Amino acid sequence: AVAAARKAFNTTWGKNVTGFERSKLLNKLADLMERDQQELAELESLDNGKPVRIARYIPLTINCTRS
Repeated sequence: AVAAARKAFNTTWGKNVTGFERSKLLNKLADLMERDQQELAELESLDNGKPVRIARYIPLTINCTRS
């Protein structure tokens, strides 16, 4: 994952997308995660057996995305 992120930043993501545009995209991602929180929790529960009520707790992830 780190190598892929580094490659993306050194090519298309870093060279063709301004910091302002990256910020807008990351905030959009956070908005979508917030909107689909229940569905994401259900998928996480199916994927690893975690109870939905625990998997639903993703505000920390959203806040990290918005930073």
